[in-house]
Amino acid sequence: MSFLAEYKWYILITAEVLFWVFSISFLILRYWFQLNRASLIFLVLFIANDLFILSLAVLDYMRTGEFSNYQLIIAAILIYALTYGKKDFKKLDAYLKEKVEQWKNPFRYTGQNTHKPKTAHKGSKAPTGGNLDWEHARKERKNWFKHLFIYAIAHGIYFLINLLKLEIISFETLSNISSIWTIILVVDGLYSLSFTISPRKKK
Repeated sequence: MSFLAEYKWYILITAEVLFWVFSISFLILRYWFQLNRASLIFLVLFIANDLFILSLAVLDYMRTGEFSNYQLIIAAILIYALTYGKKDFKKLDAYLKEKVEQWKNPFRYTGQNTHKPKTAHKGSKAPTGGNLDWEHARKERKNWFKHLFIYAIAHGIYFLINLLKLEIISFETLSNISSIWTIILVVDGLYSLSFTISPRKKK
């Protein structure tokens, strides 16, 4: 217990790093190397890591006998994993699968012909990206703007609580939750807006 009390934040950060290591390893083995059975090892580790993070909150509560910022942050991490995290993981799964297929079969995906390149008929217009999925890019942008809108409202309430000095919840807890949410928002934004910069091919 004393070890947990002294190093609990380092343990939590390490567990979060392992979360991404296991997730990416699972996807790489599954799609790049096509080792589906081997990838299941990292899927099991991925689930075990979430259970370990939950156990950190339980052990901390057993040690202190009260709720703390540490437990609230773990709760926020697990709530994200069960809500937005599942959606983001599915996005990452689909994105990596598509990219690996493009890297391994570039001509199949782009429809190029190495022997007889296509020539446009006289008077016809050159292709203008009609094979790009702009509708998917628009949906990704829309979903991220919804996330940004909810984020802005929540932080407006946060600043109002801070301004009025209301003792609803500790400011330290709100600041920690805000920091984690900001990181999630940025990551979600980079992923969602990447489809606007580089749209995927239509299926």
